[in-house]
Amino acid sequence: MSALFEASVIDVSDRQVRLRVQIVNTDVRRLWTTKGFALSFLLEPIFFGDVALPEALAAVISAQEIADFDTKLLAKRASKVVTLCAIESVEPVSIPAHSELMASMSSKEIQDYIVDRERTPRAVLRIRVKDAGMLAHLTPGMRWDSAACDMI
Repeated sequence: MSALFEASVIDVSDRQVRLRVQIVNTDVRRLWTTKGFALSFLLEPIFFGDVALPEALAAVISAQEIADFDTKLLAKRASKVVTLCAIESVEPVSIPAHSELMASMSSKEIQDYIVDRERTPRAVLRIRVKDAGMLAHLTPGMRWDSAACDMI
C-alpha cells in the first residue's frame, strides 16, 4: 500500500470522531467529504488487522467485506454507517509552483520541499456515525498511514 494520508485520532465522543488528516503523497491534491471517504478511514485500522471489528459495525459490514475492500460494495454501505463527514479546519500550505523560488531550486530541492511533512496540507476531519458503537475501535492518539479513497 502506498500511503496517501497520515491519520490520527484527536478525540472520540458519542457518535463522532475527529481525525487529523495530513496529505503525505504529492499526487493527492484534496480531501473529500463523502460518506465513502469517511468510511475508508473508519475501516482501515480493522483492514490492516490492528483492531477488532466492533459489533455495531459488524451488523452493517462483515469482516470479509472489509478484508475484500470492494469499494463499490463499501460505497453502498457507507450511508448505513456515516451520517456526516466535514472538514473542520485546514492548514493550507502553498507550494511555490512556477515562482522565482521554484525556478532557483534543483530537482532534488524541489522534491525535498514537496515531501517535507511540515509543509504538506493537513486538516481536521469530523465524522459522525449512526451508532456510537461503530467507533469503539478508535482511541485518541491512534495513528496510521492511510490509502483512504473517495468510494463512488
